[in-house]
Amino acid sequence: MVRLVTLVNNTPELRVDKVDVFCWGAENSGCFSVSSVYRWCEHSLQSIDFGTSSKMIWQSVSIPRAKAFVWLAWRQRIKTSSYIQRIGIIPAAANTQCVFCKAEAESVNHVLLWCPFVWRVWADIFLWWGSQWVMQATVDGVLQ
Repeated sequence: MVRLVTLVNNTPELRVDKVDVFCWGAENSGCFSVSSVYRWCEHSLQSIDFGTSSKMIWQSVSIPRAKAFVWLAWRQRIKTSSYIQRIGIIPAAANTQCVFCKAEAESVNHVLLWCPFVWRVWADIFLWWGSQWVMQATVDGVLQ
């Protein structure tokens, strides 16, 4: 609350002699263009390293079926009900709730990490290994 009040109190004053205009921050000129969006996206994606997780998945000693499953999970392509509804295989009105907990929509991260039933499995595995772990937010976070 204090931070919000501070932000509101420190906002710059409106200037009546200036006209409001749209300004595209990704371009020095402030003018929007498709090529500037392309350059901005290209620059933003350079910081993402797709190679590390990919190499770890495919160069592991796991069986090919497990590698393929992890690859699909990493790319958010596991055939959850939310995914197959999004691509139009099941109707929009269909129930996409998690089959285990019936509390949230069935997504890759929910089914593999966040569902209370699945979380209990992870907790038991780490207890069995004698380890403690903080659950990651995404499958990619687990791989990293």
